Amino acid sequence: MALNKYMHPRNVYRSHKPQFKQLAQKYPFFKAVIQEDEEGRISLDFKVPSHLAALSKALLLNDFGLDLEFPLDRLVPTVPLRLNYILWLEDIIQSFHPPGTPVTVLDVGVGASCIYPLLGSKKNGWRFVGTEIDARNYAVAVESIARNSLQHLIRIIQIKESDSSMDAVFNSDLSSAPVSNLTAVMANPPFYCDASDVTGSVTSRSITRPSAKTVSSAARHESQTLGGEVFFCMRLARDSVKYATRVGQVQHVFGRFLSCFRTAINVFTVMLGKKSSVVPFKRILRKLKIPKVSVYELCQGRIMRWGVAWTFQPNVEFPESEFRRLRKFEKPPLTLVLPPHLSCLPSYTVEALLDWLRAEFKQLRMKCIDQKNRAEIGGVHLSICATENTWTHSRRKRREAERLARSQLSDTSVNSDTQLTEARTEGESKQNNGLQLSSVDPTSTNLKRPHVENPTERSGCISPDTPLDGVDTSTETKRSRIQEICDEGEAWMDDFSPSELHVGIHCSDVSASPIIRADIFVEQHAHDEPESAVNQPELDDDEDAVLHSLKPTGPLVIKIAFVEGSCREAANQILCYLKNRLR
Repeated sequence: MALNKYMHPRNVYRSHKPQFKQLAQKYPFFKAVIQEDEEGRISLDFKVPSHLAALSKALLLNDFGLDLEFPLDRLVPTVPLRLNYILWLEDIIQSFHPPGTPVTVLDVGVGASCIYPLLGSKKNGWRFVGTEIDARNYAVAVESIARNSLQHLIRIIQIKESDSSMDAVFNSDLSSAPVSNLTAVMANPPFYCDASDVTGSVTSRSITRPSAKTVSSAARHESQTLGGEVFFCMRLARDSVKYATRVGQVQHVFGRFLSCFRTAINVFTVMLGKKSSVVPFKRILRKLKIPKVSVYELCQGRIMRWGVAWTFQPNVEFPESEFRRLRKFEKPPLTLVLPPHLSCLPSYTVEALLDWLRAEFKQLRMKCIDQKNRAEIGGVHLSICATENTWTHSRRKRREAERLARSQLSDTSVNSDTQLTEARTEGESKQNNGLQLSSVDPTSTNLKRPHVENPTERSGCISPDTPLDGVDTSTETKRSRIQEICDEGEAWMDDFSPSELHVGIHCSDVSASPIIRADIFVEQHAHDEPESAVNQPELDDDEDAVLHSLKPTGPLVIKIAFVEGSCREAANQILCYLKNRLR
């Protein structure tokens, strides 16, 4: 439950986690699906749709007095997430709407659960108008409204997939009772554009990405829409401009005010499922010259969603999310924005940069593993752990290693020449002393001069009776070890760059106390600034070209978030090391 601390302050599930044991004792349908171990601990299998449906049904009945039945072949809503959206909408409406006056909300695509109208009307007494394109979802939603006796507050309109929801609400040709005024519009569009997007084969950056811990029972039209959620929201934004121009005036007639509103909508909201959709949609709103836009983070459990609200009214105030408010007091990760051209990368992409970072961390003898990001973000980030400092003064260490290698090679060459010279000198000396060199085995590799008892030399020699404890017998061993190191160094130079010679080939001992454990995030930012009209297609042009122009093309960014360790400053040192290496 990593994100629960950022949940809306009035959300009952922020501080009170659902008690499965109490729910099982109270509701037999929930007891039928729980799993209890030998110690009496209760759990649910969240990959089974019937278990998810039983939990949502129990929470709605226990906490809100709503009795719902969820079809197992349709989307089963999670209650804390939907409640967060309603609470966010409450905060927005309270900023401009007079207390005690009726509130009417349009929900675009109510789904089979009709969860938002049921929660909003039961909790706040709001009136709801909802639209739905699927016949089965429409029938189940109408049945749920009747079961909870909320027909006087909720009305559902069935429309075609090609119809606009706001056209259906305001146009008398599509609705038998058109609405004259809306306080707010809400929509939770399908996240994906096709089946490959759903399975993550396109958006996932790692083929080893583990499977999800939960299951989605959503029908195709509940999870997929043409062009994805950005395209869906773009059409809604166009409609908002269309109907904002039709807002009427309040005329003064004989000292009395007469309401002449034809179609007044104060605020529009959507909930996006992917972070990558936020910036493209904000650019669309900017192109439509919408004056006031806000982004709100909706956090619950391990899931984050992004609410985007916009308005044409000057008196609407948008709240700040708990995520942004609390993150102000937390230390942000260190950030490095990369230049647009890097010769060390084969391509300017997130995947290429991740591969480069993996190689660098391996060179630094760090433990580096891939960690899955949240599902709505996709891809992976790197988790690193270092038990020794291999990144500071790396250039000096590299030069010293190269200098040592050259010195050792030079010493080896000098020693070889010295040995040959000594051998020739000894041979000549023996000939002069009348010794028979023919008695020496020519194949023998022992070139040492035989010991000769010479009183004049005894002062400079070691007696056979002298103990060997004080004699350095490791000279030849050291010499052979140096020679071996030099040979191995030459061999490694063919496989590794010179900078890798000083770090060896083994990873850090992760059992030791870590200097630093950190998470490395790699992102490619989208340009959030308006570009020239020459380079940007208009919204009336081909919609595929518009969506293609909204893909991230901004700079690559590396973020280092310190997790734990004995040296927090190591995060800054590693970032400086990467900055110097990225050329």
